[in-house]
Amino acid sequence: MSAPSPTIEAAMLYTELTERGVTLYSEGDKLRFRPRSKVSEEEIERLKEHKAELLDILSFYGSEPSATPATSATQERNSDTYGKKAGGTLGGTSGGTLPDKVPPLVKRHLDEASNLGLVARWASEFGFISIHDPTTGEWHDLPTADALGWAKKEAFKRKELNKRYGHRLLTRYELERIWQREQAQAQADALDHAAAAVSDKGILFEDYLPDSG
Repeated sequence: MSAPSPTIEAAMLYTELTERGVTLYSEGDKLRFRPRSKVSEEEIERLKEHKAELLDILSFYGSEPSATPATSATQERNSDTYGKKAGGTLGGTSGGTLPDKVPPLVKRHLDEASNLGLVARWASEFGFISIHDPTTGEWHDLPTADALGWAKKEAFKRKELNKRYGHRLLTRYELERIWQREQAQAQADALDHAAAAVSDKGILFEDYLPDSG
């Protein structure tokens, strides 16, 4: 089984909760957690949002299954669940162990975010530009009118480069190398043009017109 590739938000949530002593486990396609006292309402909403990704993480790193059969009574008592109505409380003997944290998972996503760097591109919604945060890996959309000059310039440049490099998202380093090469080429072209405008008779101007008077 290949390692899961969750969003950095899901990976961070997993690490935050497990480091705090919260046990996340799965029962089929249902995500469970305990104890309820260590999970805030805001975190429950985050668990709902990233349920599928967290189930992928649990399926790879191991999950603690329930040995208590689902009944209407246990289902009603179980306040540490969300999602579809099914399953019971965690009980019986453990069939596996869950690691306390997964630093490599989070580190990989942070490294990827850092490698991409601070970049800008057109958002999927017209009239917006997406800015990538290299410290978290998050994308933030803002109206084009509110974007800084560098972000607008880069969004247009990436659209132009899509014809040459396809739709692969170039990193900040790759984009800077392209800009440097283009600037060096432009300077070389300017020097060639200036050299071509000089003859043994002196400087020739392209807009020179003989005096008709």
